[in-house]
Amino acid sequence: SFVAAGYPLQSLTRNEAKTPFLSFAIRITLVALLLSCTNNPGKPGAPSELTTSRDENLQSTRTQQIGAGGIYLGMTLEEAKALNRNATFRYLPVYEYGMDASYNGLLIEDHTGPLMFLHPDEVSDTIVGISLISPELTIGRDIRTGMTVSEFIERYPNATIEIDAINNSIEIGYVAKETFRVEFLTTDSTRVGKYEIINGDPASRGIQRPDARIDRILI
Repeated sequence: SFVAAGYPLQSLTRNEAKTPFLSFAIRITLVALLLSCTNNPGKPGAPSELTTSRDENLQSTRTQQIGAGGIYLGMTLEEAKALNRNATFRYLPVYEYGMDASYNGLLIEDHTGPLMFLHPDEVSDTIVGISLISPELTIGRDIRTGMTVSEFIERYPNATIEIDAINNSIEIGYVAKETFRVEFLTTDSTRVGKYEIINGDPASRGIQRPDARIDRILI
């Protein structure tokens, strides 16, 4: 799963003033499953809207699922498409978005270009991950694609940068107790980080390209 269950989650927002998102104003949702802190105790599992404030009850939620544009983790691809009838959809292999598999996920686009890519479970078609592509979608401390690694580290001084263990064309930045990671698409000659090979594996030794920009954000 792409979600670190039980970790505190900051709000996922979209700058609606710049461009319209699909056919409706973007709404950010969180699923709090069968917990007393839900805003709708009569309907366990129903998504509740997140705000930019860090609500203590939401932070204490043991299982958190997030989404964008009415789409949330746990929904199926067909349900996501039904919510966004004016969008453009393309099925693409998930390996194009970092997974070591060849089945298809769903790319959602509007007139501005790609917005997000939905990673489904291979068997059930349930959404288990969301790759944010558009710079108008933000998460955490206003983290967005196009931001530099130095800006990311300013917001998260304890962030770790390393080469992805499965796909070495991706460097990742992550923070303990956050439910997302930022991704940089690099090669051996364009690495964001400095690395020392120890016992055959690269160990991070700082940043060598502070102006490198975030390509994707994986939830």
